[in-house]
Amino acid sequence: NLFDAPEKRTVNFIEELRTKTEMSMEEVALEHFEAERYNEGFELLKSSEIKEIEIVPADKPYVIYEAYELSDDNNRLDYGETVNMSVEVKNIGLQATANVDVKLSTESKYVTLTKDNAHINEIKSDEIINLQDAFTLNVKPNVPNETRVDFVLTCTDGKDTWTTTFYAYAYAPVLTVNSISSLSTKLVQPGETGTLEMKEENIGGAAA
Repeated sequence: NLFDAPEKRTVNFIEELRTKTEMSMEEVALEHFEAERYNEGFELLKSSEIKEIEIVPADKPYVIYEAYELSDDNNRLDYGETVNMSVEVKNIGLQATANVDVKLSTESKYVTLTKDNAHINEIKSDEIINLQDAFTLNVKPNVPNETRVDFVLTCTDGKDTWTTTFYAYAYAPVLTVNSISSLSTKLVQPGETGTLEMKEENIGGAAA
């Protein structure tokens, strides 16, 4: 029996739940909790992670973010560029809805939205709609390489509001000096002028 022994015992948490109906209470404890046995009783310590799970109403529409695509060649946010963003939204609810206003926002100091809203006339249950080039973004020239930009997509039909988050990465060049060498044929003395050659490499995510 799991809790009969007087000695201290640690039970490891296993993230995924098993659904076998024949599982005993002892197996459930082993799979879901981290416990320490003391002389009297036991203390459940913690699970490894707690996540919020949003329950979608079965009898209503529910419009959420599905995917995005950028109008440039590499489908990435690059420093100093202005780019259009297409966003796919999906109605995962069981009812259709109409006149949905869509707004895109970000709190990033490196990205400015110059066009941030769109409109959907109607979206049926399980339907995906592509808002082609609906949003316009300006990426600042000083954005650090591999900066994560978080976006919030808010959809509302006037009765219900649905908010989804997603993110993209912005890229910039990162120049580093590989070597420095002298082009002079003799040793340069104090007060003389010489020529140096520097070789640089771009290790960033965008062309310099």
